[in-house]
Amino acid sequence: MDNFVRCHEAVGEAVQLVCSEILPSLQKVLEDWHERRLRNLNTCTQSCPNNGKPTQKKGFCQSCVAWRKAIEQAYFPQSNTVSMKWNNVDPTLFCKDPMEVAKIFVLRLPQGQLYDSLYDFDAASLLMFAMHFAPYHQGNQAFYDQLQKVFKVRTELCHLNIKKNMELDDTVTARYFADIHDLIPCLSPRYFTQDIVDRIQLDITQIQTSPVNAHMKQQALSPLSEAAKEMVLELIDEKLKVLEGNTKEIPGENQPPSLDIDVCKRQLKEHYLQTLCKIPKHPGDSETYLDMDEIYTNLSIHYEMAKPCASIKIPLKSHHEIFTRQVNGILPKRILVLGRGGSGKSTLLKKIAYDWAMQNVDSPLKDIPLLFVLNMRWMQYTSNLEEAILHQLLPIDTKISKESIRCFLEQNPDSVMILLDSYDEFSRGEILGSNQTVGGNVVDTVANRYVTSCRVLVSSRHWRASDFSVLNNVYAKIDVGGFSEKHVREYVMKTFQESPDSGERLWDYIKNNNLIQIASVPLMAQLFMPLME
Repeated sequence: MDNFVRCHEAVGEAVQLVCSEILPSLQKVLEDWHERRLRNLNTCTQSCPNNGKPTQKKGFCQSCVAWRKAIEQAYFPQSNTVSMKWNNVDPTLFCKDPMEVAKIFVLRLPQGQLYDSLYDFDAASLLMFAMHFAPYHQGNQAFYDQLQKVFKVRTELCHLNIKKNMELDDTVTARYFADIHDLIPCLSPRYFTQDIVDRIQLDITQIQTSPVNAHMKQQALSPLSEAAKEMVLELIDEKLKVLEGNTKEIPGENQPPSLDIDVCKRQLKEHYLQTLCKIPKHPGDSETYLDMDEIYTNLSIHYEMAKPCASIKIPLKSHHEIFTRQVNGILPKRILVLGRGGSGKSTLLKKIAYDWAMQNVDSPLKDIPLLFVLNMRWMQYTSNLEEAILHQLLPIDTKISKESIRCFLEQNPDSVMILLDSYDEFSRGEILGSNQTVGGNVVDTVANRYVTSCRVLVSSRHWRASDFSVLNNVYAKIDVGGFSEKHVREYVMKTFQESPDSGERLWDYIKNNNLIQIASVPLMAQLFMPLME
């Protein structure tokens, strides 16, 4: 009987493995569903009769009723009349915590125990929730059927009628093996050839028609423990296909959000051309702005090549060369742009975005589907890219969700260029150290732990360059040195293109008073402009 018990435990472990594998995707679908509901449903009001203490007598406020209806439709989309127990939840928390939505369908925990996440559910509760929460499996009947079979086997495991002499009731045994037989179609042919499946079926037939003994139970169940594990792999494959959109699905809430690239690109271009790439004529001037193509002046840009004794700076002909220069025969995925304060780093990133938005024929990035310019000054150590993109770049009424952005970044990193400005103003933390769990994915992106095949440019002042010393083999270094003498004059004349005489007088003033070195810093050059007005 010991062999049977071991095999029995192996099947139980396989069922637990199913639960552990579906947990992350189930939690994700629950959170996505909850986020979408928040856009359409109100938060609970102060006048809610529950007042944080759920009882069936007090009833629901208007917001609670709307949430209740949405929850019922998610659990029983085909049912017109639903009877659910609501005494295990706080309706006033429906709008705040996805777990309040999930707790409705599970048994109430003993006093003092809480459900903080789906990871606190036992196998039965988790499988019941997965089967009844329609957004998780809607459109994929095969996956739903597999969940039912797993739950059925799990139920049999927990309710076997074992006699005092440790023998199984023959009727229960027959039903148990019949249920196991139902799992065979779930087995993946990639791992089990037809002859193995035939042998499992034969074993089950023998155990149903012959006297029950430990040897035959072991013979029937030993391959099943492996088969159940392969069933787990099949479940994972099926769910991945759903999440990746590789199976034919009925349109519904379970589908992962897809990013509308055309809409996102249009909104990005509008932001860049109408807001980001408008340059104030003078520092602090909030009334007079110049278009990027009117004012942008080439900078002195050098590629820094590391050598055994010292680094060599190679001048680049234009900012376009930042993205075409190869390192060891390949284009680097990470680029670090360094320069002193006011040297033009931020304006350079804006110019790159402007060229992309205008589809400049000389821009090596013009064919990149999406280009994001983010200011790290406004980010926290726990910030995520998708949140920063929504808050900094897209209109407040955009239909694009942060989840769709995240999915696109992870699934199509080669289709994205990310420019992270002002790293030196980013809150300090262990960016490149060993602690990789407390920061957001912005930190992981800078540290080359996230979207590693996506091209990323980071700008910073020199004093934070030491943060990147452990990634010298990953980051290509670019140095921005401001204006040359020729560029100072060019910038002055562009600023006064409507009054060339004023531009010439200012240039003479700068040159004759030995101010060229000061004016080589673009920010300082800007400060000279009001002298002629």
